Amino acid sequence: MATRTRTALQTQIDTLLPDNNVEAISAADTRSTQTDLNDSNFNLNTDDSDDITEGASNLFLTTSERTLISTAEQAANKGAANGYASLGADSKVPAAQIPDIAVSEYLGSVANQTAMLALTGEKGDWCTRSDTGTNFIITGADPSVIGGWTELSYPTAPVTSVNSATGVVVLDLDNIADSATRIALTTGIQEFQGAKTFEGAVTFSSTVAAGSITGYRPVVNITTSDNLDTVAKNSMNVCDTTSGAIVITVNDAADSADAIGTEYEFFHSVGGNTVTFGVTGSQAIISKDSNVQITGIGSAAVLKKIAANTWALIGDLA
Repeated sequence: MATRTRTALQTQIDTLLPDNNVEAISAADTRSTQTDLNDSNFNLNTDDSDDITEGASNLFLTTSERTLISTAEQAANKGAANGYASLGADSKVPAAQIPDIAVSEYLGSVANQTAMLALTGEKGDWCTRSDTGTNFIITGADPSVIGGWTELSYPTAPVTSVNSATGVVVLDLDNIADSATRIALTTGIQEFQGAKTFEGAVTFSSTVAAGSITGYRPVVNITTSDNLDTVAKNSMNVCDTTSGAIVITVNDAADSADAIGTEYEFFHSVGGNTVTFGVTGSQAIISKDSNVQITGIGSAAVLKKIAANTWALIGDLA
């Protein structure tokens, strides 16, 4: 008969040996039970903890619970030598359990090397040297000797000086030398050589001697109608009407771009057609008898901005 567990044997015994208060147990039932016990290898039963009820003091462990116990840290090792670090109420490792090298402390600013070597610190602590303008960090075991310190290196600045000046540099024209193409104006007498173009107005505080300044307007040729904002300002615009009449339109874009006082000069040079002026938007032209046409070949007119949106047309008008 095959080996069986205690539970299986007990079930067989309960079957063969009923309650003797109710039914008598025969000698044959007793012999059969004993034989069954012997044949089942009772002394070699296969019971394990799965077949035993857990007690109040002796408890069973599952496989996963045994793994947790075998790998768990012991509470007695918390914060102890050769143990593991603990956490404080702030969920951080207490400073007493952190090596000194892990906390880098700023030791302040010192005037020179002597003052630096007098500092007390650990590896990783650092200071600023005001005489060199650099930082030094303790890297050796003895901070009282220069070999215990390392000066931190810095990348070279792309600009080391400005016009030979260092530090906080503030320049004006007196600090900048003239070049071949740009010359600063001085308060004294100064000579200009070569052609000079002034985009804005030039104001003289005293009377200019006759012949001391020569000014002229550049010449620009016009053969078709155009808007004033694209016509050359402060120039002699020579109009050729051979290909057709020319209409110069004063538009809002010209008003926005031109300062009061801006002038446009027009000369009818050749061609059998007319040169006239018109407006768009908010612009207005003031002229004698409201004439807006240059009389003809050989005649000229000047268009000058005298106020916002207002232009004066002066010349030989028809």
